[in-house]
Amino acid sequence: MTRPRGALTAAILALSGLPAIAAAQAGPWGNLSTWEGHYPTDTLPGAPGGFLALPALHQTLTAILTPSDRHRLTTYAEASQIEPVGQYEVLSLCQPHDCPAENATIILDETSPRLWVAFYAHVGAVVSVRWYGTDDYEHLPAAVLDEVLYGHEPRP
Repeated sequence: MTRPRGALTAAILALSGLPAIAAAQAGPWGNLSTWEGHYPTDTLPGAPGGFLALPALHQTLTAILTPSDRHRLTTYAEASQIEPVGQYEVLSLCQPHDCPAENATIILDETSPRLWVAFYAHVGAVVSVRWYGTDDYEHLPAAVLDEVLYGHEPRP
């Protein structure tokens, strides 16, 4: 009885996400600190296509975004420098001359394979924020959520 129970426990643990924990410790995004202070279109050693072309980032964006939202990211011609906020790297993108009305924020967790994208749009009387991610955005700390807010609101 002990042997089957041990095998069952091992199978449950394998399916429960322990491999994801091991992958997180390996740094799924690579060394993101090299991107801090750089724009996503910069070419850094080992990243000739820019930040959004990093293999793990590109693969995750492809998995969580619709084709139209992936295309939308490519239309945002203005971008902030990539900046650290605690254990997260944050990138804001927007339409030229329309940042307060249409923008996106990409957030990567440096300690795990978690990523979020928030699309903000303000058209007439309609305001919307659409979130995509590998985890619920409610798990993000207030300082990171503030970065999304200040993508379209002036800082106090």
